Amino acid sequence: MASGKSMSKNKRSGQIFFWTMVILPLVQFCIFYVGVNFNSIILAFKSYENHTGVIVQDWVGFENFQTILHDWNTSLLLKTAVKNTFKYLAIDILIIMPATMLFAYYIYKNFALSNLFKVLIFAPSIICIMVLVIFFKGFMEDAVSQVIYKTTGTYIESMFLKRKYAFYPLTIFYIMFGFSGNILIYLNAISNISTSMLEAATIDGASEFKIFIQIVLPSIYKTCVSLLVISVSAIGSNQAYLHSFYGSSNAPEYARTLGYHLFDLVATSGVDGDNPTQYPIASAYGLVITFIVAPVTLTMRWLLNKYGPSED
Repeated sequence: MASGKSMSKNKRSGQIFFWTMVILPLVQFCIFYVGVNFNSIILAFKSYENHTGVIVQDWVGFENFQTILHDWNTSLLLKTAVKNTFKYLAIDILIIMPATMLFAYYIYKNFALSNLFKVLIFAPSIICIMVLVIFFKGFMEDAVSQVIYKTTGTYIESMFLKRKYAFYPLTIFYIMFGFSGNILIYLNAISNISTSMLEAATIDGASEFKIFIQIVLPSIYKTCVSLLVISVSAIGSNQAYLHSFYGSSNAPEYARTLGYHLFDLVATSGVDGDNPTQYPIASAYGLVITFIVAPVTLTMRWLLNKYGPSED
């Protein structure tokens, strides 16, 4: 009996300790994730206006969604933002993902200058983004523009504010910074591949290209799918570092992405009579994007996992 009571007491103490440790994270999750996101959903069906210094909220039903539909039909800014967003998505899928996989394999195999590549590629993830932006802007507008001027006779002033030229340096920076984030993930995935399998392929005379295509790629395929899903699901939030280059509301219309457009809606919202807050519109945009992107992302993930290569 004494032993049973002791076990019951220990079990009760363990349960008290467990709930003491998890209660705070659970409360935080309920308030700052469930509560905040639920309020954001409700916000899409409301409006906020300032009447003589008093903020008045009202239920407007689907009015905010009608506004979005009207903007899509009439706003060149919104169409340009969507177009630029898909451009950066294409860069993610067609350039950054394949290049980072190859560089990760190159570093893993310790080929020539691999340590130098480690420093150059990982540096952007260590240095503050604003420092990189300031350095990159100075380099492009001072050094590169001078090279262009001396070779072609064309002087480019304020490269990042010229419609004809801005997309190119912004794209270069996007690719450079995209390397640092993904390559560490790919390198870790490749490191988990059995070295005996790679060594056996080498002994059998397989080329590095064949090893990469037939062994490495199938082995890290699930990692590739995960990163691809993240890229697609981030369509509505990808700012392409425009805020770091231009700040709030200063990015030219031809360079904006959908993520920057939504950020700008929230950042420029005011409570004065001339500019009622745009939070409800931003919330409605979020729901619309979610309803479009979520099924596409889940379907794409299912197809890639079902019909993709297997490690076997």
